[in-house]
Amino acid sequence: MIQDTSLAAHESIKPEISERQAKVLKVISELGPVTNKQIARSLGWPINTVTPRTLELREAKLVEEAGKERDPDTGRHAITWQKAPPRIIVPAFPPPPPEPQVEETRQQILA
Repeated sequence: MIQDTSLAAHESIKPEISERQAKVLKVISELGPVTNKQIARSLGWPINTVTPRTLELREAKLVEEAGKERDPDTGRHAITWQKAPPRIIVPAFPPPPPEPQVEETRQQILA
């Protein structure tokens, strides 16, 4: 289970996406692993409008490759896309101060 604070942190760092990217992401989220061609058909867009959006979403780590499937029209393999799991960012804390040398501590006590 993801904590509310983790979800809030994820939302606060989520990259801004364009309207077209949002539409493509919605289709991928709703339909599960889908190809660019299936996304294009779903949205009624040409595939050359969809392909750059899926690549942009992949670069933003919002979608990921789910596998490949054979296109029934061309017989060629096509990448299927799925929504990427949320990234949880853990803040980095500074390292603790180094432990004092035992000998130095011993000398301070004896002085």
